[in-house]
Amino acid sequence: METKPSWKQKIDPAFDQVIKAYLFMLEDTEMFRNSGWLALKDEYVQRWEEKGAKGWYIEYEKQIKEIDELSKKLSRICIPKRMDKKELSRLRGKLKKEIFTKLKGLPAESQRYYQEKFKPFYSDNPADRLSPNMSKEDWVQVFSEYKTNYASLDAHNMAVEVLKADEPSDKEILQMFKFMFFCMYNTISIVVSGKYIFNLIREAKKGNQQSFLQALQIDRSILESNWAIKMIRKAQISGDQDFFKKVAKAITKQPFSHDKEFTRAMVVIILFWHIGLNKLTNSERIRLFEDCGIRVQDDPEVFRRFVNRLIKADSSKKQLTLF
Repeated sequence: METKPSWKQKIDPAFDQVIKAYLFMLEDTEMFRNSGWLALKDEYVQRWEEKGAKGWYIEYEKQIKEIDELSKKLSRICIPKRMDKKELSRLRGKLKKEIFTKLKGLPAESQRYYQEKFKPFYSDNPADRLSPNMSKEDWVQVFSEYKTNYASLDAHNMAVEVLKADEPSDKEILQMFKFMFFCMYNTISIVVSGKYIFNLIREAKKGNQQSFLQALQIDRSILESNWAIKMIRKAQISGDQDFFKKVAKAITKQPFSHDKEFTRAMVVIILFWHIGLNKLTNSERIRLFEDCGIRVQDDPEVFRRFVNRLIKADSSKKQLTLF
């Protein structure tokens, strides 16, 4: 009997449980019943407003800062010649404590997976660490791998927090929805523009109108941001009618289209592509989806084309460099 390819050697071994948790939460949205908009039910919209929760556009600003800080932190930790051994050991110890705190509550197999993935960054053993003489391309790959695993760990933690509670608090529910909005829109941004949405935001803040319009097509809540208000104000006082025509088109345009028959598969691909699914082969993705109880196309080749249409496999070549 032929053994189906396993996905558990490449990503979090409990990733199927994480996906199931997020699908459970998404049942309380309109995502599975409309044209692709991630819309909350009236109950959650009301709770969002009552709690005074701000738009998830703030998460993009945070992401820009976190990426800059993470780049600096990894450079300091992985290139020891830049600091003395005592300071280096302190930073590695701090990172190790941070990682192990996040691992509490996760299944043992997931803990072992993340310990192995993050060991090169916090270990004081030279044999475990990364080479300080890597090329820029290798550093970009290291950074991307670290960010993917860190996001996967956060997603798992959030799923555990929500599902372990008999009645999740408003804060836990809204935080999870916020995370889903951010991940969904970030991946849709790559599909639409070939760039992470926080990179579109970075360019738009500098006055790039095209980046602003692309970001607006994906997430209308960026109109809340101060830099977007300034851009609109400038167009207003200069009488830039063409700008407002483009804004109107971006606001009303559907973020993306999809096959409603496979909506759950589409949502999972977009939500989890850059935090694990992109590491898997087509056969491994099919096996993972089967383990999650998600329907996919019967023909593996048809499923592969379905995934490629959503993600545009070559879009990573167009993304901005992370360093």
